[in-house]
Amino acid sequence: MSDRAVNVRLLGPGDAALVLSASHLFDAAPLPDQTAAMLESERDFLWFAFAQGHPVGFASATMVLHPDQRPVLFLNEIAVDDAARRRRFGTMLMQAATDLARSRGWASTWVLASSDDETAKAFYRSLSPATAVPSVMFEWEEK
Repeated sequence: MSDRAVNVRLLGPGDAALVLSASHLFDAAPLPDQTAAMLESERDFLWFAFAQGHPVGFASATMVLHPDQRPVLFLNEIAVDDAARRRRFGTMLMQAATDLARSRGWASTWVLASSDDETAKAFYRSLSPATAVPSVMFEWEEK
């Protein structure tokens, strides 16, 4: 596959239809109002990876502010189509996110992985330099 056939692009307000048409990449169908709000946000980011012009993966991230430190970029999720896995799309998406954080002078980029998700943990460990920090996450779901 040529380099011209593969690319990663940060999406913006004009890309809502593209996101909505790529529901196969998400856990559930994207919601039009949430999609529009995210694409218009100055603190939320959505990248798509493309192969031959078709979306094959995405990364979403949020810039997090703290009163006592520089902003950080929290990576919400990276997903790559099963058929496109192990072809560097995840790495390209992660690189796009870290490049954005670095270009804006943010302190770090970080992500959480489920303790039982060996695939995700292996992927994140393969990226250099990355540090695994033991953590516990608590979640409150609204019913």
